[in-house]
Amino acid sequence: MERKAFLDQEPPPGYVAGVGRGATGFTTSADTGPVRFESEFGTEDEDRGVLALKGNDEDEEADEIYEAIEKRLEKRRKRKEAETEDGVVKIETGSGTITSEFLDLKSQLASVLALEWASLPEVGDLTRRNKRQRLLEQQLQRTYAAPDMLIAGSGGGFRNDKHEVNENTESLLEELEADAAQRVDVDRSRQILASLRKTEPNKADLWIASARLEEQAKNFEAAKKLIVEGCNRAPHSELVWLESIKIHRKSSESTKLCKYIINEALRLNSESELLWLQAVELENPADVISRRKILMKALEFLPSNSKLWKALVELESEDDDVKRILKKATQLCPDDWELWLGLLKLSSYSDSKKALNSARKQLPKNPHIWVTALKLEERENAEVSEQKLTKMLKKGFEELEKNSYDHDKTFWLEEAAIAEQEGFNSSAKAIVENLFVLLSKSDNQIEELFKAAEQLSKESASKSSIHIYDLLIHEYPNNISCWSRLFKVLREEQLGKEEIYRFYKKAIKANPEVEVLRLMYAKDAWVTCSDVPHARSVLEKAERDLQKSEKIYLAKLKLEVMNHDYKNAFNVAKLALEESPSTSPRLWYKYIHLLRFCQFKQLEFATDVSLTDICDEALSNFPENSKLYLQKSQVLENTGDLRQARETLSIGSRKCPKSAEVWIALANLDVKLEASSRARSILDTAILENPENADLWAAKILLELEQKDIITARQLINRARQHFASSPEIWIHHLTMIPKMSHRKNAFIDALKQTNNASEILLGIGVFFWIDGHFAKAKAWFDRALNADKRNGDTWGWAFCFIDKLGTPKEKSKLIDDLATHFDLINKGKTWISVKKDPKNFDKGPQEIVEQVARALLKTSVAK
Repeated sequence: MERKAFLDQEPPPGYVAGVGRGATGFTTSADTGPVRFESEFGTEDEDRGVLALKGNDEDEEADEIYEAIEKRLEKRRKRKEAETEDGVVKIETGSGTITSEFLDLKSQLASVLALEWASLPEVGDLTRRNKRQRLLEQQLQRTYAAPDMLIAGSGGGFRNDKHEVNENTESLLEELEADAAQRVDVDRSRQILASLRKTEPNKADLWIASARLEEQAKNFEAAKKLIVEGCNRAPHSELVWLESIKIHRKSSESTKLCKYIINEALRLNSESELLWLQAVELENPADVISRRKILMKALEFLPSNSKLWKALVELESEDDDVKRILKKATQLCPDDWELWLGLLKLSSYSDSKKALNSARKQLPKNPHIWVTALKLEERENAEVSEQKLTKMLKKGFEELEKNSYDHDKTFWLEEAAIAEQEGFNSSAKAIVENLFVLLSKSDNQIEELFKAAEQLSKESASKSSIHIYDLLIHEYPNNISCWSRLFKVLREEQLGKEEIYRFYKKAIKANPEVEVLRLMYAKDAWVTCSDVPHARSVLEKAERDLQKSEKIYLAKLKLEVMNHDYKNAFNVAKLALEESPSTSPRLWYKYIHLLRFCQFKQLEFATDVSLTDICDEALSNFPENSKLYLQKSQVLENTGDLRQARETLSIGSRKCPKSAEVWIALANLDVKLEASSRARSILDTAILENPENADLWAAKILLELEQKDIITARQLINRARQHFASSPEIWIHHLTMIPKMSHRKNAFIDALKQTNNASEILLGIGVFFWIDGHFAKAKAWFDRALNADKRNGDTWGWAFCFIDKLGTPKEKSKLIDDLATHFDLINKGKTWISVKKDPKNFDKGPQEIVEQVARALLKTSVAK
């Protein structure tokens, strides 16, 4: 084994063996001499253990190691002393000492540019620098096809012709077009572009980008030099020449030099449309002759270029010259419809027909030709029949389809609207009729036709829209849903009453036995057209045509009531009941309700009428109608005759055992008579008759709560929840029994889940928050309840409570308007119904009713 060199060296001063491995220092016999141990167990030599194994050879070896280390440290000291006065280290090598090997390199640092200094990475950035270098090299090797717009600078862009643009140039130019505060460093950009130009010197995009960079840096001379060089490098690129003209037009040479440039450009690119148009633009706008010469020269090279022909037409002021040019242009550019249209506008009727025939052969798929033909016929002959025009366009449709033309519904609708706006009403109708045939072939033709009419209406083509409706009802005269939708659209479009009446007359003529059309007609005449006399006449005719129609009677009564003509309403109802007493229990109910209101108002014509006699007469005709029993009991109760009122309800419970309302009213009357035990018995009997009716259980629970028997009420609630888990009213009672609002959270969730988010529960949660003083949360739940069911009047009442207390006048007005819209549909809510059916409120409108309901609700909540 080869002996290590350091073993022969001297150890350095203060050296402690093993300290590098964690030792804290120790001594050996080599340092202190032989070690002797005295022990009670034996002599020194017996007791040395492993120390006794060390011999003289090992000591010598250690000495050699120390000596080698000492020599090495000595060399290090000598190297430090070799430093010269100028700071250069003298390094001793086998061939001598290096003293000034890097002096020449140091002197060259003075020529390093600031940009090069700035590009040097930080100490820890070497890896990132290499990454950037690799990315740059990859970008220099990659090219992509891209439009010229990507290299368009702030001075404007050119056509979207595709050119190969280096990926790095795309990203750079996007930076150049950004805001000045975000521009890339100009020097860096210049360096990159120079590198790219060196790589691909014939690429026009790079020269354009370089010139624009210099423009942005306000270095116009450099920009001109670069773009001139670009023209020399890429002489067949129209874009580089156009950029050169743009740059030079900003200089003092201006037009004169630019004309020279454009001449050179056209010499090398004689078929460039852009360069010819640029040459025209360089001429004085007043110098029509020069501009015309340039365009004529351009057409020698590009005879089929429609843009050049159109530019030439714009220079002519005489119609004959324009017509002559257009004739030639249509021969050389037969695919451009605008040229044909220009020629048609200047031609006589006979010449226009010839031109249209020629255009039709050249453009067999162009629908504009047929629209123009329609307008031409109508223009020349104002009395032309719609049938003739319709037949002409039908032929056009057939010919277009033969040439595989795919009809565009939107196009024909737009053309119909344009024709109507231009005064070609017959042409517009011809288009509509042919489009109607086309749309009738679709799977959902009615829907498509309504959409088409709606689009025409939006484009202010009401006549064409109405024509579609006429065709629609002619095609589907007995489709009542179609008629209903039509009248809804007519109301929304706010057409004149003459048009609305015309369509209703057609509807009734086609469907004389359908009473709903008569009712809609009367309502639209009254509400939409504000024509009450006409509404009366509609209903009178309906009464004659549809004898003994309950809905017609009720509509006549409502019309008079809503117009506050109570005497006339009284006479209408009285006459109808005399003629047909057994026709309608609702009519009896409405008649009695009207009488109660009239007597409350002390109207003279109703004072002598006996309400109880009328109620008895009504019940004699309809002895099993529960609402008439309830109404009679209310009449008697108002007179103070509670005993007779109870007798009436008792008879009603026997005649109408399935009516929960009668049983509940009878029990409530017994409570008023202070017979609560009998009231309980009545409700028990009612439950036996109607075991699946949750309202009866709710009434029983409410009775115990009113009697302050909380224990019994709680027991009833628990039993009712087992049988009627989805009943909102039972859940409301259960929630009421929970004392603290904080404890109700889980119960709210259960109630919503069990009732499938019933609107009554949504409203109830809002009421709980209201009582607890959380008005914003209450409003949120009121809104949810209203969106879920707008037929609940109590929800409207609570919503009004919040708006009236915390809302703005604008919000209040909106709520009232929405309520008026849904007023006739509201049929739920105990408080609402009690207020609405009170005869005293018979003449009250939506706002007055909801205000009363709100006050009643607040009073109830305070009591709770």
